Amino acid sequence: MIDVRVIGAGLAGCEAALQLARFGLNIELIDMKPERKSPAHSMNDLAELVCSNSLKSDQDTTASGLLKLELRELGSELLRAADSVRVPAGSALAVDRELFAAKVTEMIRENPLINLRTEEIKELPQDDIVTIISTGPLTTDSLYKDIEKFSGEDNLHFFDAIAPIVDADTLDHKHYFRAARYGKGGDDYINCPMNKEEYLGFRNALLEAECALVKDFDDILFADCQPIEELARRGEDTMRFGPLRPKGLQEPGSGTTPYAVLQLRQENLEATMYSLVGCQTRLTYGEQQRVFTLIPALRNAEFLRYGVMHRNSYIKAPVVLNLGFSAKKDPRLFFAGQISGVEGYIESIASGLMAAHQAAALVLGSDPEQKLSLLPASDTVSGALARYIVNVDEKNFQPMNANFGLLPVPKELRLRKAERGAYRRDRSLDSLTDTVKSVSSLIEQGRFCRTTSAYCYDLPEKLIAEEPSKQRDHSRLIVFPRKEEISHAHFYDLPRFLKAGDLLVMNDTRVLPARLFGEKASTGAQIECLLIRQTDSEGPSWDVLTKPARRCRLGDRIVFSEGELEAEVIKVMPDGGRRLRFTCSEPFDLLVDRLGVVPLPPYIHRDLDDPERYQTVYAKYRGSVAAPTAGLHFTDELMNELREKGVEFAYLTLHVGIGTFRPVKVDSINEHHMHSEQYFFSQETADAILSAKKRGGRVIAVGTTSLRVLESVALNQSYPAKQILEAELGETDIFIYPGYYFRLVDGLITNFHLPESTLFMLVSALMGREEMLAVYQEAIARDYRFFSFGDAMLLLPQGSAPDSRKTSEDK
Repeated sequence: MIDVRVIGAGLAGCEAALQLARFGLNIELIDMKPERKSPAHSMNDLAELVCSNSLKSDQDTTASGLLKLELRELGSELLRAADSVRVPAGSALAVDRELFAAKVTEMIRENPLINLRTEEIKELPQDDIVTIISTGPLTTDSLYKDIEKFSGEDNLHFFDAIAPIVDADTLDHKHYFRAARYGKGGDDYINCPMNKEEYLGFRNALLEAECALVKDFDDILFADCQPIEELARRGEDTMRFGPLRPKGLQEPGSGTTPYAVLQLRQENLEATMYSLVGCQTRLTYGEQQRVFTLIPALRNAEFLRYGVMHRNSYIKAPVVLNLGFSAKKDPRLFFAGQISGVEGYIESIASGLMAAHQAAALVLGSDPEQKLSLLPASDTVSGALARYIVNVDEKNFQPMNANFGLLPVPKELRLRKAERGAYRRDRSLDSLTDTVKSVSSLIEQGRFCRTTSAYCYDLPEKLIAEEPSKQRDHSRLIVFPRKEEISHAHFYDLPRFLKAGDLLVMNDTRVLPARLFGEKASTGAQIECLLIRQTDSEGPSWDVLTKPARRCRLGDRIVFSEGELEAEVIKVMPDGGRRLRFTCSEPFDLLVDRLGVVPLPPYIHRDLDDPERYQTVYAKYRGSVAAPTAGLHFTDELMNELREKGVEFAYLTLHVGIGTFRPVKVDSINEHHMHSEQYFFSQETADAILSAKKRGGRVIAVGTTSLRVLESVALNQSYPAKQILEAELGETDIFIYPGYYFRLVDGLITNFHLPESTLFMLVSALMGREEMLAVYQEAIARDYRFFSFGDAMLLLPQGSAPDSRKTSEDK
């Protein structure tokens, strides 16, 4: 089972995958490397650093350094990799790019919970698996178009034109004034006037300044998005009639119109960050610092973010995303990395880490308060960045990097500039303590929930039902609507808990008398065979379990009834079973009916007086080695009563295999593999389900076998993303345990299951592990009967049924 899918194995995607593995989850990581690379990539390894080997400052009194410190505290795997391959770079963290990519790739490939797959994904998945999109700034055209369709045409961009942002506290207030053009609106803009000499000096500096090297895939210019230096080249007055136009602005003292004006626009609610309007640029960072500080109001300005212009696929996060990187339209879809609206290497890693923690919380069933506790608070760089991208004004949204403008310092503290970094660091670390505890707690919970022992409970042997109740529908019934009180009733009370329009889906398989007793022809040794699966109608041939298996060798002949039913061992199976080819004097089914015995579970030690009590009243198609026991409680009379109430019935067939009896023998449930079982799902049942859903009825599976078929069909046919269902013949080895997302069923009627069994894991996935353990404890306290001939439960994960009037146990 895939818990989370991550598409894109860059910095954000690799961090996300490695973080998810810390929670014990199964991850599918998909990247198109090495079969195809973007124009910017050259390595076959993952997490390739394209532009530079520098991850910026590592000093914890800088914004970039504090973000790294926070990520280390939160257990960032990519920071751990970077620290292991760092190269000398003064106070910065720089890495050997090839060694870094190789190290991360090794970490991914060696993690047993991560399945790395090579494929170009061309559209967003529709199978409801929790998915993180981290395809980066060079997302391929086909996927880009599908994301655009999902997010809305105006909410996905493929080009960045970012103007610099400065710290408001470092502006020279003697050289600016606040006003709106023509006095319209409030004093929203900071206006930085220039006289003619200052303007011409600024223009000449632009003309002489060094620009960053432009990659082929970045060589794009738009008519309404020109670099400020390009406008300077077009003529002396081009900027004065463009972004630096003074029209409509007057200096407060003189009332005159300046020669030119640079406007600064507020970037955050705290008004600590202002962007240079119209100053998108390709100048190098050093040249931006030199040239823009020629403007008088900016002489001492501290740049929080420098301008860039490059190819960059990113969504309009304030419109598309919730806090925590999930999509508003589909909370099971997350975006991380630069496509989410963050800018920079470490920022991408941070977004991957935070998105992974939120995705893990979703899979593990955390409530909203728990999810929020996993997200760093707003007084941390990481938390402030996560909040900025979803709270900023959508009209002016541009990707953001880590900077201290996101973390204002209370002015009343009157800290000197040199003291502010240390104050922010200490405040962040204090705040982060609770987040680290929450993450660690969920990691522990997630890992424990993936251990077999997490599904253990103690059952008194006296509660194991050795025989069925005297009347089928007189067994007891627990009704458990999730997050509501448990009701105690009898199975004949079931109509009280269902409503008109509900659909019960039942498994109409019939149990074979699959136990055959014979002897080895050559020695007379006694052999017991259990029919598992017919593999060939000619003969016929069957896969069987033999006891003792060591006596059955290839070519041996087994006699079940001399001259009537004999068999030859034609294959030894990898799992220890055997394949037999039978020789029959009459039709095989007739001989098996006469010579075979219905197999009962190993915990039942009494023979049945009436073998039909181990068949449902609606059993039809032979093929199972065990009964779908939840259906044993139904009688014809009860089914008629339900029909009269307006409850409908539909049928499918799954032939229950030997896996029903096989325990989970591994410590980690991630390592357990189910045996596959054959099923048939008819068009009639498909239509009945669609009709029930359309009228608002609930689809309630009768038994875990029915549920497993319904969920297998939903997975195979991408339901409910595609609102169609079709007939299907196939095999399923679906293993459902906590973290699974149910796509079709709205409820389940089932018996009580063995400790540490896959079926107890299934009901825990449906209702919650701790909740089901509590239900089982209450059932034990009230002496309910357990397992195949025991009592039943009606589990309703979406809440209670409409009518829960007094039941038989209340009388």
